[in-house]
Amino acid sequence: RGGRKRNGGGGGGGGGGGEHRGMEQTERTSDSQKEHSDVCSATFYVPDLRSEDVVIKLNKLLSCLQSSSFPVRLPPSSTDSSLSSFSSSFHPPLKVTGYDINRHTRTVTISSSSSLDKSLLLKTLEEHLASPVCLLGSTCPEERRRFQVEGITCGACVRRIEQGLKRSPAVRDVTVSLASSICTVKLEAGVDSCYVLEMLEALGYRGKEISSSQRECPRLVRRREAEHWRLLFLRSAALTFPAYLIAMPLDHLPSLHLLFHTSLWRAFTVQHLLLLLLCAPVQFGIGRCFYIASYKALRTGAANMDVLVALGTSAAFLYSLCSIVIACIDLNMVPHHFFETSAMLITFVLLGRRFEASAKGEASDAVSALMRLHPAHACILVPADEHKKEGEEEGAGGAGGAGREMEEKGHGKKELYDEERKLRVKVIGISELEVGDVVVVHEGERVPCDGVALQLTLSYVDESMVTGESKAKRKEEGDLLIGGSLVVRGNVEMRAARVGADSLLNQMVKLVEDAQATKAPMQLLADKIAARFVPFIVFLSLLTFSLWYTSCCAHLVPVDWTSIGGRPEPFMFAFLFANAVLVAACPCALGLATPTAVMVGTGVSARLGILIKSGAALEELRGVNVVVLDKTGTMTEGGMRVTGVNAYPTAQLDEDDNWVLQLAAQVEKASRSHHPIANAICLFAASARKIDFPDITRVEEKEGYGVQCFLGHRSVKIGSRTWMSQLGLLGGQQLEREKESEKGGCTTVCVSVEERLVGTITLADPIRKDAAYLVDSLQRMGVQVMIVSGDNKETCDYIGRQVGVQEEQIFSNVLPRDKSNVIVGLQDKGLRVAMVGDGINDSVALAQANVGIALGRGADVALEAADVVLVRNELNAILTAMDLSRCIVRRIQLNYCWAMGYNLVVLPLAAGALYPSLRVSLPPALAGLCMALSSVSVVLSSLMLRLYTPPQLSKSSSSSSSSRASSLCPNWRKSVRSFVQQCTNLMRGFKRRTGKSHLLDKLPRLSKYRKAHGSRRPLSAMAPCARRYENIPQGDVDFDEFV
Repeated sequence: RGGRKRNGGGGGGGGGGGEHRGMEQTERTSDSQKEHSDVCSATFYVPDLRSEDVVIKLNKLLSCLQSSSFPVRLPPSSTDSSLSSFSSSFHPPLKVTGYDINRHTRTVTISSSSSLDKSLLLKTLEEHLASPVCLLGSTCPEERRRFQVEGITCGACVRRIEQGLKRSPAVRDVTVSLASSICTVKLEAGVDSCYVLEMLEALGYRGKEISSSQRECPRLVRRREAEHWRLLFLRSAALTFPAYLIAMPLDHLPSLHLLFHTSLWRAFTVQHLLLLLLCAPVQFGIGRCFYIASYKALRTGAANMDVLVALGTSAAFLYSLCSIVIACIDLNMVPHHFFETSAMLITFVLLGRRFEASAKGEASDAVSALMRLHPAHACILVPADEHKKEGEEEGAGGAGGAGREMEEKGHGKKELYDEERKLRVKVIGISELEVGDVVVVHEGERVPCDGVALQLTLSYVDESMVTGESKAKRKEEGDLLIGGSLVVRGNVEMRAARVGADSLLNQMVKLVEDAQATKAPMQLLADKIAARFVPFIVFLSLLTFSLWYTSCCAHLVPVDWTSIGGRPEPFMFAFLFANAVLVAACPCALGLATPTAVMVGTGVSARLGILIKSGAALEELRGVNVVVLDKTGTMTEGGMRVTGVNAYPTAQLDEDDNWVLQLAAQVEKASRSHHPIANAICLFAASARKIDFPDITRVEEKEGYGVQCFLGHRSVKIGSRTWMSQLGLLGGQQLEREKESEKGGCTTVCVSVEERLVGTITLADPIRKDAAYLVDSLQRMGVQVMIVSGDNKETCDYIGRQVGVQEEQIFSNVLPRDKSNVIVGLQDKGLRVAMVGDGINDSVALAQANVGIALGRGADVALEAADVVLVRNELNAILTAMDLSRCIVRRIQLNYCWAMGYNLVVLPLAAGALYPSLRVSLPPALAGLCMALSSVSVVLSSLMLRLYTPPQLSKSSSSSSSSRASSLCPNWRKSVRSFVQQCTNLMRGFKRRTGKSHLLDKLPRLSKYRKAHGSRRPLSAMAPCARRYENIPQGDVDFDEFV
């Protein structure tokens, strides 16, 4: 598995045999070297290290490096025979004291007693091995890869994969999701994906890398998995059901009883033969997947749920077989068989796996729904004189008709799209779309990418699936179009701005997948339990057998309890209880409690336009008790508008209002500032008479204050009233006048030339209509609300009075670098803080807070630093995010209670705890069925989160804890009806019918329609009401969803 590790100078005389022995074993580092505190080491990843030639060459190189006469640099043409022929005059030498070659992880660790020049050593290895070498370390960049893993069944599998991959020095972090079976690995830069796939193969799992360009729909993956388990279940049931009939009901018929008990050889009867022929293929054919998974798990020193299934079914089958063999040898023995029990166990487990895969597919429906918004093709405009063959060559490789000329349906035009502009339409694959292409989107089609509208008729676009906005928006020329949105009316021409992975829809998919792949802190408890669950269950099963068998032998148990066929059978009596314990235990329910709830919850939040980046942020958001709001762009509209310009002419200059305005605008343009105040001044100045100031030089931005520059030889300062007051340029009557205007919520920008105030510009930012409702709703939830802003105290106090925030909870005149200090001060008091902002100056505070919430229209830096991104620019989403996080955490806790409660109730029942008092026991077959359905119940519990309804901002609403005891159940009848419908869909395999409706689907809808309207018209009569939504099929309208 590894190379030979050499210490000191013992490697110089090693020959070929030494190297060969070094490849077979790895020596431990000497105790003297371990105790040496000054040893430096470096680890390198060599992709070709599994080759024998590379290992031999590397052993020779490192052996020579241990000698003090070996130089640092090697010529590229150096050979093995010339390694030791170089003079020691090359300085400084590489003082290597030891090395360790690990062929399994393809790494080599080199140690030195002094400082080690890693860059020179890396170059030396690359030149000599003629192979790429990667230096592993904390300073190296990392690459994030995602893999779809087959064979993950429980939390023990998750822990085994994570621990197995983390042993490699090339792997920095590993996260495995039980709900989605996706493994997210952070690798050192330069390490290929085949390395991870080989490690997964060594652990007993098959993996497939998920690339960003060829991302597969999670629901399709689960559907294939569910189909696989369905086929196995049908094959097993086809053999198990006849075996059950032969063993139980048919055996009680007198005529068949005589036939079944006809002896073929001694105690071996016809019934035994039939059961063997039916159950052996189930046990060792269909059930071989459990044996293979158990072997792979035990080979790596771990145990999972497959081990319990294999032990329980094998024990029942082998006990029955041994009982028949012993009875054939000893005629005084009566054979007892449980062949049908082992077959029923396997059948029930397969049924549970099939239901579990289907339920997981429903849990991942959010990502699947987002991915389905991607159209397969895009229609772009190209010059009409472009040759058709040339167009086909350019579009080669596109899906389904790339490079073909398209006939405009319903428009009566062929080839030419616009005769005046001489343009025609070409259909290309969505992957071939490039930035700058002009795309045509017709009514009823989805927008293929993000872009800007160029020409359009009266158009309305439905963005509900992307942003959660319920109403269709009217689009005009210059408006932004979001990829995946639906054009419900009109035709649109747009220029592609962001395509592929850069589009908003792809970024949303990536954020949701990342959130579902991360682990919430509550998952750590399940991981610890899963690591010890299977060994504990095996121990409990052996303890149950020992106690019952010992009690029977000691005559502590009545004889009639153990009598079977008139003879006491203490061994079989104890064996049944022990076998029931093995098959009843279910670690899957614990492992699925958190990831399924997080998966469904993040999907619901994405549907509402809220992107939660991780499970940890979800749990932190639930415990937030202080919300800090930025003023500009959060509490206000963020669109500053100039309300007044006042000029103060001096003796040296003859300024007027327009002169002051144009000077401020051109200075702000020269500073290239993106501050809302600067944008508002520039926008307002564009509509006034322009005055050129060509001699503006040495522009410098003063953070938190304003801008200073030089106009020729005169100094110019443009900034806040506070800055001018500190400079002594504002005082007396002017100061009082500006303070009065700021008390009304206005912001004053002062303009000074040569240390003299020449004018002021007054701006106002309207308060959001829902800001006061948000503050009131948060306060009713028991959350403190604070405002932090760099604006002056008068303006901030005015905003606070309008929205209901007390004066002592307002922080004004706060510089951008000091906003994080405000957050730290609150956290030092033991408060859990959520920061809401949208600007670059909020990014540090967003990262410092326990939970950072960024508005979707904010700066890219703020979106990157935040933990929660609100796609819709609405304050209601803040309340929804906090309320949804509380519902998700409550659902996780309920899942844990169900999973723990199931095991705490079923395991004592299976062990026979109630048998002495009530004579109640759990047969092994029924125990297997309970185990199979327990994990399904946890997934269905998580699916209840899809019934979540967001709270509404309202002043008149009562306390959140009293008015909305649970957001999941606004109407208990609706919740029960939806739960029953989901269970029905689960039993039907989640296959949506597009043709004739099933009778069970049709009757409740029609009866409800007739009861409400007193009509016997079919449901299709409601379809004309939805004519404006052309994408709704006329024959497949769900009445409940339509209402």
